[in-house]
Amino acid sequence: NTSEEAYSYNSYGQLRKSESYDSKHNKVEHIFYYAADEPYDYPAQEGWLDECVQTTINVNGAPQLNSRNYYTVDNGQVVKQWVYKEFRGGSSFADQEMQAWGPNKTLRQFKVKGIVKSLVWNDNNNQVIAEVTNAQKDDVAFTSFEIGAHGGFTYDANGIVNAQAITGKYSYDLSSSSTGVNKTGLAAWQVYIVSYRSRSSVPITVSGTQGSVVKGNTVNGWTYFEHKVTGVNAIAIYGSAVIDELRLYPLNSDMESYCVDPSYGLLASTDAG
Repeated sequence: NTSEEAYSYNSYGQLRKSESYDSKHNKVEHIFYYAADEPYDYPAQEGWLDECVQTTINVNGAPQLNSRNYYTVDNGQVVKQWVYKEFRGGSSFADQEMQAWGPNKTLRQFKVKGIVKSLVWNDNNNQVIAEVTNAQKDDVAFTSFEIGAHGGFTYDANGIVNAQAITGKYSYDLSSSSTGVNKTGLAAWQVYIVSYRSRSSVPITVSGTQGSVVKGNTVNGWTYFEHKVTGVNAIAIYGSAVIDELRLYPLNSDMESYCVDPSYGLLASTDAG
């Protein structure tokens, strides 16, 4: 058990230091520094002065961890760029790199311990709907056809149906769509996986498909299909089937997707496959 002993605050009313004793009676200090403490030359933004820029943890006065954030300006937004850490007084190293940001300070791509990860957001940029490991942000897309969650794909509303879905409330009837489902901005040299669940027992058409389409298991009438796609800068998806859980990501990447309802939040999550 631990018992909190003391708190101290800076002149802005922000927590500067907390002191407690752990179960072995070691004194543990947490020390915090904020943007308000330092003369950063960044545009004034709501909440910026409350940003904690550095955290230090000492045990019995000896340094255990020092974590320091570094910032940049991206499209007028003050955003985190690097997180550097030191353990037990050792050398400082880059633990995280935030590589790309979107509107409303939505992180789109970052690197942790040398591994690049990308996030797919809903249309309002307030919910992450997919996280992809080992992939650049422009090489990924996901939709479960929920309202306001195109996830990098474009499609017309005519195909959206709410009579059946493997996750969430909605799926997509390609036979009712005038445009199909499309994704642009791809790299022709890259090999992609396009996967989906279908109410049909045969695959739909995905431009750029190479080789045989993989047919997987069937769950509650929804069959899994996987296409390997390359040599194209854009893909078009069309046919006559009802589909759901549509994914695009590079070969050798892993995607975890989230079905999010604007009113109720997370409805389901699905890992690769």
